[in-house]
Amino acid sequence: RTNAIDAALAVRLLQLDSPAVVLEIADFDFHSGERTEGPPLYGFLGRLWATLSWLLARIPDPSGEGTLLDRTLVTAFSDFGRDGVDGGWNGGEGSDHGVDAACFYLAHPVMGAGVRGGRLVGGVSTSTYDARKEALQIAPQRYLATMLGALGLETANPEWGFPEAGSPVTELWS
Repeated sequence: RTNAIDAALAVRLLQLDSPAVVLEIADFDFHSGERTEGPPLYGFLGRLWATLSWLLARIPDPSGEGTLLDRTLVTAFSDFGRDGVDGGWNGGEGSDHGVDAACFYLAHPVMGAGVRGGRLVGGVSTSTYDARKEALQIAPQRYLATMLGALGLETANPEWGFPEAGSPVTELWS
């Protein structure tokens, strides 16, 4: 319930013209019990994502132009991947962090703010899932720089930006 209340507050802050809102959903670090505890959490996240898309598309933007979904970039992300354990689970029916290829492959869904949906930007080979060697890999710094750019901030500012990241991921909007 706390996550749903926090999500409602996040939407309200957007209605009040907040330039950015972060909604943290904890407890995804399943080193054990993922087989049973993960599906309800993953289901909640999917329903939350769908609800935000539906709701933000129906709330007028405070500027009077379009909807909140038209100007709000919504994304989900994590700071780490999971290993590809044989059989899918470690001894505690969870997954761990490691150095195999799967730990370097993180998918980040993005919607709103004019992002053209229904496609993959970046990615890895589905035969190896090894993002360490992929030409299409998007480094975390470049992804974060893209979020700064969506807020209208200078992405390469050396004090708080990501000057080493290169250009933002403009392919999201093309």
